[in-house]
Amino acid sequence: PGYLSSFYFIDRALSYDDITALGGAHAAGAITAGPPAPPAAPLMARRVGAIGHRGGYFSGTPDNTLPGITRAFDSGAAGVEIDTRLTADGVCVLFHDDSLERTTDGTGALADTTLAELKLLDAGSWFDPSFAGTRVPTLAEALTTAKGRGIVYLDIKTPGQAPAFAE
Repeated sequence: PGYLSSFYFIDRALSYDDITALGGAHAAGAITAGPPAPPAAPLMARRVGAIGHRGGYFSGTPDNTLPGITRAFDSGAAGVEIDTRLTADGVCVLFHDDSLERTTDGTGALADTTLAELKLLDAGSWFDPSFAGTRVPTLAEALTTAKGRGIVYLDIKTPGQAPAFAE
């Protein structure tokens, strides 16, 4: 039980003195009352931008898909974060998990699946029937979709994956 009465973003790491001024750290946890926080400016010095996590997953679309990227940018996101993995034939694709089960109608390890096999799988129905037929995109397809719309942050899931970006 509890509630959040305020939330404050800052653009730097807090020093010990900063943490103390905000009430300090408490062994009993965050719900322990401390002294009142010091006054804060009513507006931040710089704009906070929204990021589409997993390519817009929380915008009502399946994660790491082209509809997700499109909706995130259409909704005003400054950027999207996408997860990348390599297929069995070395193609960089958007995919979070190491197995296919959660977000496609396939089974097994993504790393054991070729791009051609992956492109046969449905990557949208698990989320909502309206996304039936959505396919797992390649990184190239994702970058083409995002081109000129904002920042693309890559979460590289496969060790040693960097050489695939050069292709």
